Amino acid sequence: MITYVLNGGTQATGQVTSFVDADLPITLLNPTKANYRFLGWYDNSSFQGSSITQVTTSGNKTLYAKWIEEYLITYVLNGGRQAENQITTFVSGDTLTILNPTKAGFQFDGWFDNSAFNGSAITSTTGLSANITLYAKWTQTVDYAVETNGNTITLTTDRISSSNTVSIRDYINMEFTGANPSDKVITRIDITYTYTTQRRPNKENGLYTN
Repeated sequence: MITYVLNGGTQATGQVTSFVDADLPITLLNPTKANYRFLGWYDNSSFQGSSITQVTTSGNKTLYAKWIEEYLITYVLNGGRQAENQITTFVSGDTLTILNPTKAGFQFDGWFDNSAFNGSAITSTTGLSANITLYAKWTQTVDYAVETNGNTITLTTDRISSSNTVSIRDYINMEFTGANPSDKVITRIDITYTYTTQRRPNKENGLYTN
C-alpha cells in the first residue's frame, strides 16, 4: 500500500495506492495545489534526500508532497501586445527574464510596479517574492515612408544635374502639440523629393527645352 500525505494538495486522478511486486516499477503522478508549485514526493516529512518519482521496491510506503508558494504576475499592457511565452508565475528564488511587449508606433521603456512609472524598470523575477502587477511604459515614436507613383523620394544637395533631373533639397520639419512627449502628434511634415523634368519643344523655334 502507498499512503500519500498531500499537505493541502489534491491527488492526481489514477494515482496508484496499492500494488503487488509484479506491478513494479510504479510511476508516481503529481498532485496539484492552487498557487503552489509541486517539488516532488519524499519518503520523509522533513523532505530530506532526493525526491521520488517511482516506487521500485516492495513494502508499504508513505510519501509526502513538498510544495513551494507560486506567485502571479499580472501585466497591464497599456495598449501593447504581449510577448509570446511571457512568464505569468514564478517562485521565490527564480531568476526568470520578463519579456518585452510591442506596440506599433511606440518604444517600450520598461515594466514598472506602479502606474506612475516611478522607480526603476523591472526586467526579471530576481528578488521578487510576492504577487506583482507590472505596467508597460511607452514613448511614442515616428515612422514614415513616402511614395509618389512608384518613385522613391530622396534627400539630396544637388540642384540641377546634367541628366535633366531636378533635386530639391529641404528639411523634414515636424511640429508637435501637447505638453508631454507621450502626447505629441505630427501636425506637418515637409518632405524633400526628387522628380524628373520633361523635355518639350519651344513654340517659337521648335527646339527642345527643359
